[in-house]
Amino acid sequence: MPREDDTKVCDLDTLKCYYDAAINSTKESEGCNCLQPCINIEYTLEVERETFEHRNKTGITILSLIFEKHLTELHTSYVAYTIQNFVADCGGLCGLFFGFSLLSIYELICNFIVLCLDKFRNRSNRRVIWIID
Repeated sequence: MPREDDTKVCDLDTLKCYYDAAINSTKESEGCNCLQPCINIEYTLEVERETFEHRNKTGITILSLIFEKHLTELHTSYVAYTIQNFVADCGGLCGLFFGFSLLSIYELICNFIVLCLDKFRNRSNRRVIWIID
């Protein structure tokens, strides 16, 4: 059975262990906003019964366990909406409704900084020259 290394496996001798684990797992999950587990093992159950008669013998039980699929299915979950999607959507909406993009805003900020630095440098380079005749 696929499982993590630290996961205990309860057999029929430790049925109380299984019962306690089942009760505790439902109590902890009530009222919390938890993600789906990374490892999830599910078995589907089909029960078929048939009468078994064998030459005046009673109390005989035959139990057959059959796995329908011998393959392991791998399911991967991804976040549906990331921050990159949000930024891309905001940029697309700004371009659609306002006629500018995030690159245009970046260019405006860079040009403003260059203009301010240029003004500051020109002020510091000015020298007053007195001409005395």
